[in-house]
Amino acid sequence: MRINIKTLGVFDIRLDGKSLIKKGTRTYKINKLLQYFIAFRNRRILPETIIENLFPEDEYTDPKNTLSTQIFRLRKAIKNVIPESEDESKYLTINSVNGNYILEVGENVDIDVDKFEELIKQGDEKLSKNREEALEIFNKALDIYEGMFLSENGYEVWLTPVRNYYNRLYIKVIFQTIEILKEKENYDIIIRTCEKALNYEPYDEDIHICFMEAMLKQGQFTNVLNQYEYIVNLLNKEMGISSSPKLDKFYKKIKSTISEKRKMTLIDFWNKIELEEVEGAMQCDFSDFKVIVDNQRRKGERSSEDDYVSIITLESEGDDTSVNTLWAKEMTQMLKRSLRKGDVFTFWNDKQILILLHEVKQQALLIIEKRIRDKMGLNPKIAKLKNNIEFKPLLEKKEDEKEVAGK
Repeated sequence: MRINIKTLGVFDIRLDGKSLIKKGTRTYKINKLLQYFIAFRNRRILPETIIENLFPEDEYTDPKNTLSTQIFRLRKAIKNVIPESEDESKYLTINSVNGNYILEVGENVDIDVDKFEELIKQGDEKLSKNREEALEIFNKALDIYEGMFLSENGYEVWLTPVRNYYNRLYIKVIFQTIEILKEKENYDIIIRTCEKALNYEPYDEDIHICFMEAMLKQGQFTNVLNQYEYIVNLLNKEMGISSSPKLDKFYKKIKSTISEKRKMTLIDFWNKIELEEVEGAMQCDFSDFKVIVDNQRRKGERSSEDDYVSIITLESEGDDTSVNTLWAKEMTQMLKRSLRKGDVFTFWNDKQILILLHEVKQQALLIIEKRIRDKMGLNPKIAKLKNNIEFKPLLEKKEDEKEVAGK
């Protein structure tokens, strides 16, 4: 005869397929005490710790006596469900050891979280050896998970670390499973896995993105757009967040993928690159900046174009994040307005800006530097900040070319 204890989701204790949990006002406190002991099973717990977590002083005139009474009732309830012929030590026993209480779990008791942890450990060990077997084991672990630890309980302080622990394990296994399924291009199962996971983790953006990616791979464009709209509205309604950088980036991927599935014409391409009239310099990511600079350098080797790279450094003492952020914001707006359309800039870090100046003569560099410094001086938010500005030609001209240029 075995006792099965379920803690992931709705709490239950079953014996021979029948629930032993009696719900009602008279059994509520005993059930809660049992849940507490199960959460910290096989550990010694001071009575004062239990009282602090379960029996607030303002609710009971004599908390220690209340605890003692509840433990007596709990011991009796446990004993009543174990047949007289059975060894009690093989099931659940609450003992007192050196002034501490301890719930000892015997060999005839199965607790879902113990099996959950064991399966994850087995799956992790198989990951580098046999990913098929690892996937099978992870799926067994996911089948056990039916919600957060003791989900019916409120958000009590003592529950938080335990819940977070099992939640982290669950999220970890979800993404390990999805990763293996991606390798197999099994998008149907990824979709089903994500759908189930979102029942328990409705606000996890990464799961939503994996879900949408799988649908995108299958060409379910309408479903992807509907799901994107759903998660954006959900975050806005529940958390007051309009969107997020991850979701914004993925939305661009959705639009790009849907667009690429259509047969493109030159007119389509032209419309794609002329969506709006651009004024001033272009800001881009550092990775894109490197590509642009490399392309200009290649062109410069075949032509007489004069391109320069400039670096602007904020020479502030210490590392005041608020100052750096303000400087970056104001400099971005100023450079977009002050530089030309052909110029490109990016941030190397929050105190340094790289600029590619296209087709600039050396004698114009002083004018450009003066213009930048004048603009900074007119901005009261950054006028007093010290900046260093350096220029370097994109291609160093050979000596004979310099002589010809000087004639």
